[in-house]
Amino acid sequence: MNNTLGFTSNYTTPANTYDTVAGNLAPSFTGFNQDIRSLPNVVVPANLQFPLSQPIDEGERIETGVDSSLHAPTEYVWNLTYERQMRAGTTLSVSYIGRMARSLLARRDAMAFNNVRDPKSGMDWYTAATILEKQRQQDVSATQIAS
Repeated sequence: MNNTLGFTSNYTTPANTYDTVAGNLAPSFTGFNQDIRSLPNVVVPANLQFPLSQPIDEGERIETGVDSSLHAPTEYVWNLTYERQMRAGTTLSVSYIGRMARSLLARRDAMAFNNVRDPKSGMDWYTAATILEKQRQQDVSATQIAS
């Protein structure tokens, strides 16, 4: 398992760290068992403890990892149409469109607006957005909109 909580670590040398023009040469390759901890700019952690965890500071982080319970998502989409020509030149058309999915990675739209409420004014997101949209439709200058 590879993730940011300490199971595996790596170091990637940033681009343009070394060059041949200014004489800033990279360390020489001495073999496959070379001690990489002694190379420049490699920071070795002072101590490791298991399990490592992120601080509880409400910070939103993107963690990387492999979940063994994940499996390939499946999605089925189908449509069915039945048409019948009736008397007097009319046509009866009945259609059905269906969708079924299992094991999707995202089950909701992550970009949908949350209806958050401002604790100071008591106004929620949709009310504020509606007011702003109505003023935009009336060509009200942004400098004239009240806070």
